[in-house]
Formats: sequence, structure tokens, C-alpha cells
Amino acid sequence: MKVITFKSLKMAFVVCIGLLILIPSSYGQDVLTSKGKKSLATLSEREEAVPHRHSHHKKLSASFSGYMIELIQSDVPLSRAYPLFNHYGNIYYSKMRDGKYSYSIAVQFATRKEMRKFLNNVVKPNAPDAKLVFYRTGKRKVLK
Repeated sequence: MKVITFKSLKMAFVVCIGLLILIPSSYGQDVLTSKGKKSLATLSEREEAVPHRHSHHKKLSASFSGYMIELIQSDVPLSRAYPLFNHYGNIYYSKMRDGKYSYSIAVQFATRKEMRKFLNNVVKPNAPDAKLVFYRTGKRKVLK
């Protein structure tokens, strides 16, 4: 007859915990197929998924001073699900005097040359109408 000791139970517990850690993290993640049925997610399906960023617009302060890159102007308020907003975080909006809405991101660079480089190389490929804007106590000036 074999006697089970506390030490052997402890070792078996440690082995079980180790095996649980080795189980892949994709276990149990369901993905809807094109026919609407659930199937287990494969590694390639998870890698192809585009990360979803929750962009929440913030109203630009009426006394804001600093540089912004205006991504887009619109005659009507844009939804948070607007495709352009998936590329950027911390989006601010303001209503301009002509009634249009301006959607911008704040930038802080040492020089205007660096800001323009960022605007042309990073922002313009996604937002071709983007422009550099300077605010001084809420008054807007578009920089050329």
C-alpha cells in the first residue's frame, strides 16, 4: 500500500498549475465565421484583426494656447466611429465661427520644422487635408 503524503500532494498541485500556465491563451476564444457560426480562433485570424481604439473627442478649451494639427473640418458633428479617428488618439473638437467643426490633435515639438515633418510624413497620408494650426487664448490661426 502506497501512502500519499502532504509533500507529494503539494508537488502534484505545482505540476498541475504549471500545465495550466502552458495552455495557450487562445483557448476558448470564439470567432464568428462568414456564415455566422462560432469557431475557435486561429493564430492567423487573431494577428489579422485590427486593434480597435476607443477615440473619445474632447472639447477644446476656449482659452487653449498652443499648436494643433487639424485633421478634418466638417459641417456636422462627426461620430466617434469616423474611420479617420481610428488612426489617432486624444482628438479635440471645436466649433468655428462659420459653424463648421474642426477635429484636431495636440502636438508638442521643439521646432516648427519638426512639426511640419510630422504633419507631412505621419498625418497627411491618412488625412490629406490636415494643416498646422496655432491657438493663442482660443483664437485660431492657420500656419502656412
